[in-house]
Amino acid sequence: MREFLNIISVLLIGFGALSLIGCGGSEIKTSNPAIQPDQKFNEPPATESRQIEPAKKSTYVLDSGVARKAKPLFEAVVQDDEKKAKLAYGRAVRVLPEIVQLAVDLRLKNYDHASMVLPKTPLTEDQKTFWSEIILKKPKKLERAVCEALVKNQDFPAPGEKSSEEEGECIKYFEDVAKEVVNHSDAPRERSELTMSIDRVICTDRECGPILENLRDEILNDKFFDKLHNMRRRDTRFYKGNFMSPQKLWEYRPYVSDIALFKFYKALKNTPYEKQNHFIRRFKGIARDMRSETILSRSIAGIILGDEKDLALAKRLGNFLNLNPLISAVTRIEGVLATCQVPSGESR
Repeated sequence: MREFLNIISVLLIGFGALSLIGCGGSEIKTSNPAIQPDQKFNEPPATESRQIEPAKKSTYVLDSGVARKAKPLFEAVVQDDEKKAKLAYGRAVRVLPEIVQLAVDLRLKNYDHASMVLPKTPLTEDQKTFWSEIILKKPKKLERAVCEALVKNQDFPAPGEKSSEEEGECIKYFEDVAKEVVNHSDAPRERSELTMSIDRVICTDRECGPILENLRDEILNDKFFDKLHNMRRRDTRFYKGNFMSPQKLWEYRPYVSDIALFKFYKALKNTPYEKQNHFIRRFKGIARDMRSETILSRSIAGIILGDEKDLALAKRLGNFLNLNPLISAVTRIEGVLATCQVPSGESR
């Protein structure tokens, strides 16, 4: 079965995104929302991809000398080492592309320099206007300012907008550096026992379930759901406490992934079972806890809870992150932006 996720940042490998997405298994966290007409039923909804059309080769090439200068900076960002990042940025700033400078300035809150760099970036005029208003406010919490601006401007980002080729090449290099740092041996992610149990649910290209009778006794009981909910809460607490550290996220083995959870839910919906409604209610309890982790988690929770309004907002948040992939990856903004106007009692 195709994993639907569009990569925003390799930083969230292992937490399952959009990114996108909170505490997945082997997936990459990314943004993703609303259901598309031709979308497979057993996959969460996808945002518009940030990637350049696959048939078109990028005409922008990142200079090898620039890449050498940028690598220590990107490594420090991935390791969440602010002191090292500032030193590396100071050494490299004069040769870095303006879009990289802007992303790092926003992370380090160098708003004066960001205001000078912004006009020289390859961002669209709409993006420049959006970020200019943010920078003028010099917010202490960038993600809160972005949330307020997105809520205020319902027309941004416009449908179909994509990031530039230059930013595409920069984020690709950032992801390559991040992968070297968090998983230099390219080792596969181990799956937890919970995820392996859920993965026994059969999914085709079009649908999941029904759950086979020989598996129902094992996973369709309150004891299993108690464990599922408790372990998911542990994943949630870990993610909320460590979302700024990609290395810690990679080293942590989550108990249950977003995708496994979503597959389980879809299979249950397609299983004629006398206690089906009871366990769907249990799923809704899990969904309310997970929706403030990442955009992916929030999107899946919106589907489980049937919250179309929140799902629509999650799509806009996901599209915003996909339109600003490098800024999203460097600032780690998704870790808190996922809580933007989250229903009462579920914020970080």
